Amino acid sequence: MADAPIAGGDLQRLRQLNSLTVLRALRAAGSVTAAMLAERTGLSRASTLDVIQGLVDQGWVRARPPQPGAKGRPARRYDFRADAGHVLGLDVGIYKVLATVSDLAGTIVGRARVDGLRRTTPIAERLSSVDDAVDRCLVDAGLVRADVWTVAVGTTGVVSNDGKMMLVAAHRGSAATSIIIGGSRARYW
Repeated sequence: MADAPIAGGDLQRLRQLNSLTVLRALRAAGSVTAAMLAERTGLSRASTLDVIQGLVDQGWVRARPPQPGAKGRPARRYDFRADAGHVLGLDVGIYKVLATVSDLAGTIVGRARVDGLRRTTPIAERLSSVDDAVDRCLVDAGLVRADVWTVAVGTTGVVSNDGKMMLVAAHRGSAATSIIIGGSRARYW
């Protein structure tokens, strides 16, 4: 049997895996040096530095200036930039709309609540309440819509794959309506 040639791996995929490994280590450790990251991840120091530079270039990691005072050349420290992006959560209930925005570490940075909805609140008014909650939440966080990377919506209704509300507790007997998924997509992003 002849030796089969050894096929090379997908270097792009390996780089992605190394980047994820470094990001996880940074999120868990806080501010660390490249040597500390190499030790925690099992990557070589050279590979770690290469991955870190790519993450700095992409905005995921912040390089801190070296701290003076130690003997020898002080090491540069790196930390995960939780403020690089934000996620928005919407809870569209029967009687209220709650909007919450958090950074990439899960720290809530803004929230807003709109009360006063009723079971019989028309869909257009309910969507207007969603708009109001989102706008107030982003103002509370000091953000604009472009700062939000993704949105998750919870609702009292059942949503089909195409974004139609098929069964809505707040609107029993109503026809299928594009209330949340389709509405939010068109309104916000």
